[in-house]
Amino acid sequence: MSRSKSLVLINIRFLNQGLELLKKISDEQYVFSDPKLFDSGIGKHIRHILDHYQSLINGWNNKIDYDARVRNTDVETSTEKAIEKINLIINSLKRYSNAKYSIDQEVLIRSNDASNTSDTPWSTSSIKRELQFMVSHTVHHYALIALILRFQGIKVAPDFGVAPSTLQYESKELMQ
Repeated sequence: MSRSKSLVLINIRFLNQGLELLKKISDEQYVFSDPKLFDSGIGKHIRHILDHYQSLINGWNNKIDYDARVRNTDVETSTEKAIEKINLIINSLKRYSNAKYSIDQEVLIRSNDASNTSDTPWSTSSIKRELQFMVSHTVHHYALIALILRFQGIKVAPDFGVAPSTLQYESKELMQ
């Protein structure tokens, strides 16, 4: 399997983890937050993840502007809407897993640099690097989602929200 296809499929695998989770929880669990511990419920984290994926897809051949996210609030409050959006993103990513699209292609990206200005500079990246970023970004938010679920007394798969490198390390440790 080509590296291009593999990296796209890894992202799809993580999105599918989110799909499986959303099929098991209610909208009430999805929007739950406790301001003493966390302001953002699962829905806001899922929406944030999907907004980043949509930015990547929108700019695949040119410019990826993470600062110009749509922030679809329907996805924040409805597991059904979130499932629909994840499926759309997965289908878009599948198109890019074929050989005619190179993940080594250079793109410009913009992402808030915390300078408190509205004129964030563009940086050079590649689709490959952005796909790697998406895995890390998604896993990071999944880890927060796992905590929110555990707080609600909901069991979470042991690999949900765990970085692939951590899973590899732990499996090697078990074999020794």
